[in-house]
Amino acid sequence: MRSEHRIQTLVVLGSLGLGGCVLPADEPTGMELSWRFVEVNTVDGEEAQRLRSCEGGQIDEVVFSITDASDASRSETFRYPCGYGYQTPSQFQTESSDAFIELKPRDYDVQIDIVSITPDGGTVVRRARDLTVDVLERTVTLQDFDFGLEPVEFALTLEGLDGCDQASLSLQYADPEAALAEPPRNDAGDVVSPLLYREGLATDGGLSLSGTAFNCADAGADHTIAELDPGAYTLEVDVDGVLCPIDVEIGADGQRGMAHVIDLANLPCDG
Repeated sequence: MRSEHRIQTLVVLGSLGLGGCVLPADEPTGMELSWRFVEVNTVDGEEAQRLRSCEGGQIDEVVFSITDASDASRSETFRYPCGYGYQTPSQFQTESSDAFIELKPRDYDVQIDIVSITPDGGTVVRRARDLTVDVLERTVTLQDFDFGLEPVEFALTLEGLDGCDQASLSLQYADPEAALAEPPRNDAGDVVSPLLYREGLATDGGLSLSGTAFNCADAGADHTIAELDPGAYTLEVDVDGVLCPIDVEIGADGQRGMAHVIDLANLPCDG
């Protein structure tokens, strides 16, 4: 059962037209907002898509622009830190979100923008949803959103192929507990780590990123992965039995894409 606790965002004397009464006589009406972020890579099937945390998805803010559908002059924008209204499905069923906007019963046009901070400190804003919401009378109107992450194309260049016989690449979450809202756990209750990102992930040239060995002479230099979820990863490189974990940050900017160069003959690890 959902709890009654709620921190309200009140539109008092504002352009959305609550009128002069700051505290309504009845229970306040309006929108209770909650959201979560779902991975978009489906190479292992939809069941493999995990819930990312705000940190894991590189999401900084969720922005709601709300306009009275019958009067465009009545409009307000509400900016929430990502964690303020983030709820897993079980939390949504049992708890009230802290993100509540008090509104009179009527139709409202709602635009939702997602603000991401990239590893280099830049900002990416993308439109996540446009919808019309009918705010109900005498009750809170619940609005629960599943947002997909913005996929990123990743280019991988391999150098030093003539200096090895066999190698393998394994793309793992850098920190599963930080990246995922509900990370998988073992029988002891500990978060599974290391945790492979995808079992079936491969480049356009068929090069596996799940630990399958390949012959260096046959690998080819230039590779592309069409769709990766942004976040922090560890690319574990095995060259002729020598392991080297390499930090890889996939930025939340699908427009630019990302690129990484790995010299298999000069790995950045102690051999």
